[in-house]
Amino acid sequence: MGHLFLESNRGRPHARRTGERAERAAGDTAQAETSGASRTKALTAAEVGAIVDGVIGDLTADGTGLTMRQLGLVMKPVTEKVAGRFDGKAVSEIVRSRIPQ
Repeated sequence: MGHLFLESNRGRPHARRTGERAERAAGDTAQAETSGASRTKALTAAEVGAIVDGVIGDLTADGTGLTMRQLGLVMKPVTEKVAGRFDGKAVSEIVRSRIPQ
């Protein structure tokens, strides 16, 4: 959702620079640069695998195993950590490959 906000505000730093609010313009520009940098960092399959392994490790720390019926328990935190930086279908395939059938 922040992406949509930034897209709509791209012209605003210039408009503010020409007005009285130069400090606000600098803030908008810095926010756009920061958000753009974090959006573009895609994850590798190895990084996603490490995230999946970490989540599975946390869920199985008490000694219980996971089954395919508990796929959602793994997918929810993994999806939050990946946050659109890797293909969702590929994430699901990685998770499925790590859960015993």
